[in-house]
Amino acid sequence: MLRAAAAAAVLPLPAFAQQQPLQLRISTVAPEAEPTTRALRSFAQKVEAALPGRVKADVFPGGSLFRQGTEITAIQRGQLESATPLFFEFDQQLPQWGALGAPFAFRDGPHLLATMRGEIGQAFYAAAQQTMQLVALDIGYIGTRHVNLRTPVTGRTPDALQGLKLRVQPGGRAAVAIGRGLGLTPVPMPVTEVYVALRSGLIDATESPLPVTEATRVSELIQQVVLTGHLVQPFVLVVGEQFMGRLDEAGRTAVRQAARAAMDELYAETSGAERSLVGTFEGRGIRFLTPDRDAFRTSCMRQMEQEGLTARWQAGLLDRIGGVRTS
Repeated sequence: MLRAAAAAAVLPLPAFAQQQPLQLRISTVAPEAEPTTRALRSFAQKVEAALPGRVKADVFPGGSLFRQGTEITAIQRGQLESATPLFFEFDQQLPQWGALGAPFAFRDGPHLLATMRGEIGQAFYAAAQQTMQLVALDIGYIGTRHVNLRTPVTGRTPDALQGLKLRVQPGGRAAVAIGRGLGLTPVPMPVTEVYVALRSGLIDATESPLPVTEATRVSELIQQVVLTGHLVQPFVLVVGEQFMGRLDEAGRTAVRQAARAAMDELYAETSGAERSLVGTFEGRGIRFLTPDRDAFRTSCMRQMEQEGLTARWQAGLLDRIGGVRTS
C-alpha cells in the first residue's frame, strides 16, 4: 500500500495541470486615465475570455514597465509581448515607410482607418513582421494632434510660434523635424515628464490630441490650443512573433478579433471625446485658434525634406495614402 502510494506520488501530472498560461504583457506610455489604456484593458479582457486558462494578459500604463522608445527592442529580445508604438518608432528599421508618419498625411480618422485596414496597411504590417518580428494586430486612433500653448498667440502661421520650446517624443528624427516645421524649438522628452516641464516653464508648448491633453493634465496649464491638426495620430497594436508562434491558428484568430473589437471601441471613445472636449476646454477659459493650415503643411514638409527624411520614403507612398477614399 505504501509502495503504491509512493509510486502514485511520483506519477507525472496530467498535461493540462502542467501547462501555465501564456503571459501577455502589454506596455504603453499612455497614462491610466487615457482612452488608450481603457482600450488595452478591454483587449486584455477579451483575449482572456476567448482563451480561458491559456493566456494571462496584463496592461502596464504610463511607461511603468518600459519607457517609450525601448518597447520594440524589448519585444524583439523576448522581454515583452505587446506594445503600442507610433509610426516614427518604426522609422529606424523601416525608413521607406516614413510617409505614414508624415505631417498631414491623413485627412481625418476615417481616412486613417481606411488606409491602415486596407492594402497600404497590410503591406506595412507584412514589412514590420519580416524585418522587425512584430505582428501588427490593428491600428489604434488616439486623436488628431494640435499645438497647446502656455501663453496664447495671435498669429496664424508658424512664424507666430518662433522661439517657443515644444516637447516632442524622444527617439525620432521625424518628430523633431515636425516640431521645427511647426515653427517651434523641439525638446525631446518622455511623456511622463511633460506636466512638470510645462508647469516649470522648461517647455512652452506640447502637441497632442485633445483627449491626451486632458488625460495628462496638460489642460490645467495651457491657455490656448492652436488647431494645426498636423498629425492624425495612431499607434500600432503589436505583439511579438514569439508570442503569436506559441498559439494555434484558432488562438491567433481570437487575439486578432479581440484587438479589432478593442480598437473599434477606442476609435468611438476618442472621436467622441474630441468633439466634447472643445466645449469643456472653452468652459475653462482655454482659447482655440484656427491657423493657416496650408502654411503649416508647407513648412512641415519643407523641414522634412531639408533634413533628408523624405528621400528615404517609398516613392509615391504619400500620394497613394492621399488617394485612399472613404465611404
